[in-house]
Parts: sequence; C-alpha cells; structure tokens
Amino acid sequence: MSAQRPRRSSLSVAARRNGEPADPRHAGLEEAPPDPKPGSSNSRAEGHLLSVAELAAYLGVPQATIYWWRSRGEGPPGFRLGKHLRFRPFDIEAWLETRRDAWTPLPSAAPGAHR
Repeated sequence: MSAQRPRRSSLSVAARRNGEPADPRHAGLEEAPPDPKPGSSNSRAEGHLLSVAELAAYLGVPQATIYWWRSRGEGPPGFRLGKHLRFRPFDIEAWLETRRDAWTPLPSAAPGAHR
C-alpha cells in the first residue's frame, strides 16, 4: 500500500495567491528587524551574548583572528561556557574604545597652511 500525500486545503492555496501566510497562525507576523550593533541601548536582547562567529562578523575579521587575539590576550574579554566562547556587547564596545587611534592632523593639513 502506498502512502498518499495529504491534500492542501484550498484556503492555504488561496491565501498564498493573495500574498497572505498559508497558516493563519502566522497572520500579522512580520520578519524581525536586524539587530542593532552590540552594546546599543535599544538592543532587542540586552543580555544576548555573541558567539565567535557573530563577533567576527561584527568586527569584519576572520574567526581565526578572534582566537589568535584571545591566545595573545589582545582581544575583547569573553566567557567560556562549557566548550563555547561568548562575548558581552558592553565588553566589546569597551575593548573597541581602547583600540581607538589617537588621530592628529598633519601640520600641512592645518587651516591656512595650504596656499
């Protein structure tokens, strides 16, 4: 005896044609907006800890760089949760502030120096 696939209800087909969700339980649900940068006060989950992959994506560096910095004591402080490594957004922002360049303009770029 072969198993038959269940038939789709005409409601779900009609709903999809109209651009509505097929499942009425999902009606009115929209995709969540992207998360703001870590550490921002309007973060959806204040207590959210970032993984190595999330931290690397945020900083725009390879994951191996995060591990390299950590092995040398140069990266942001993190937490070891079992075998997982996690980072607090507040600690990331504080660490980034310590990495800020002290930029000073060159004398030739001073106002009135260019004639």
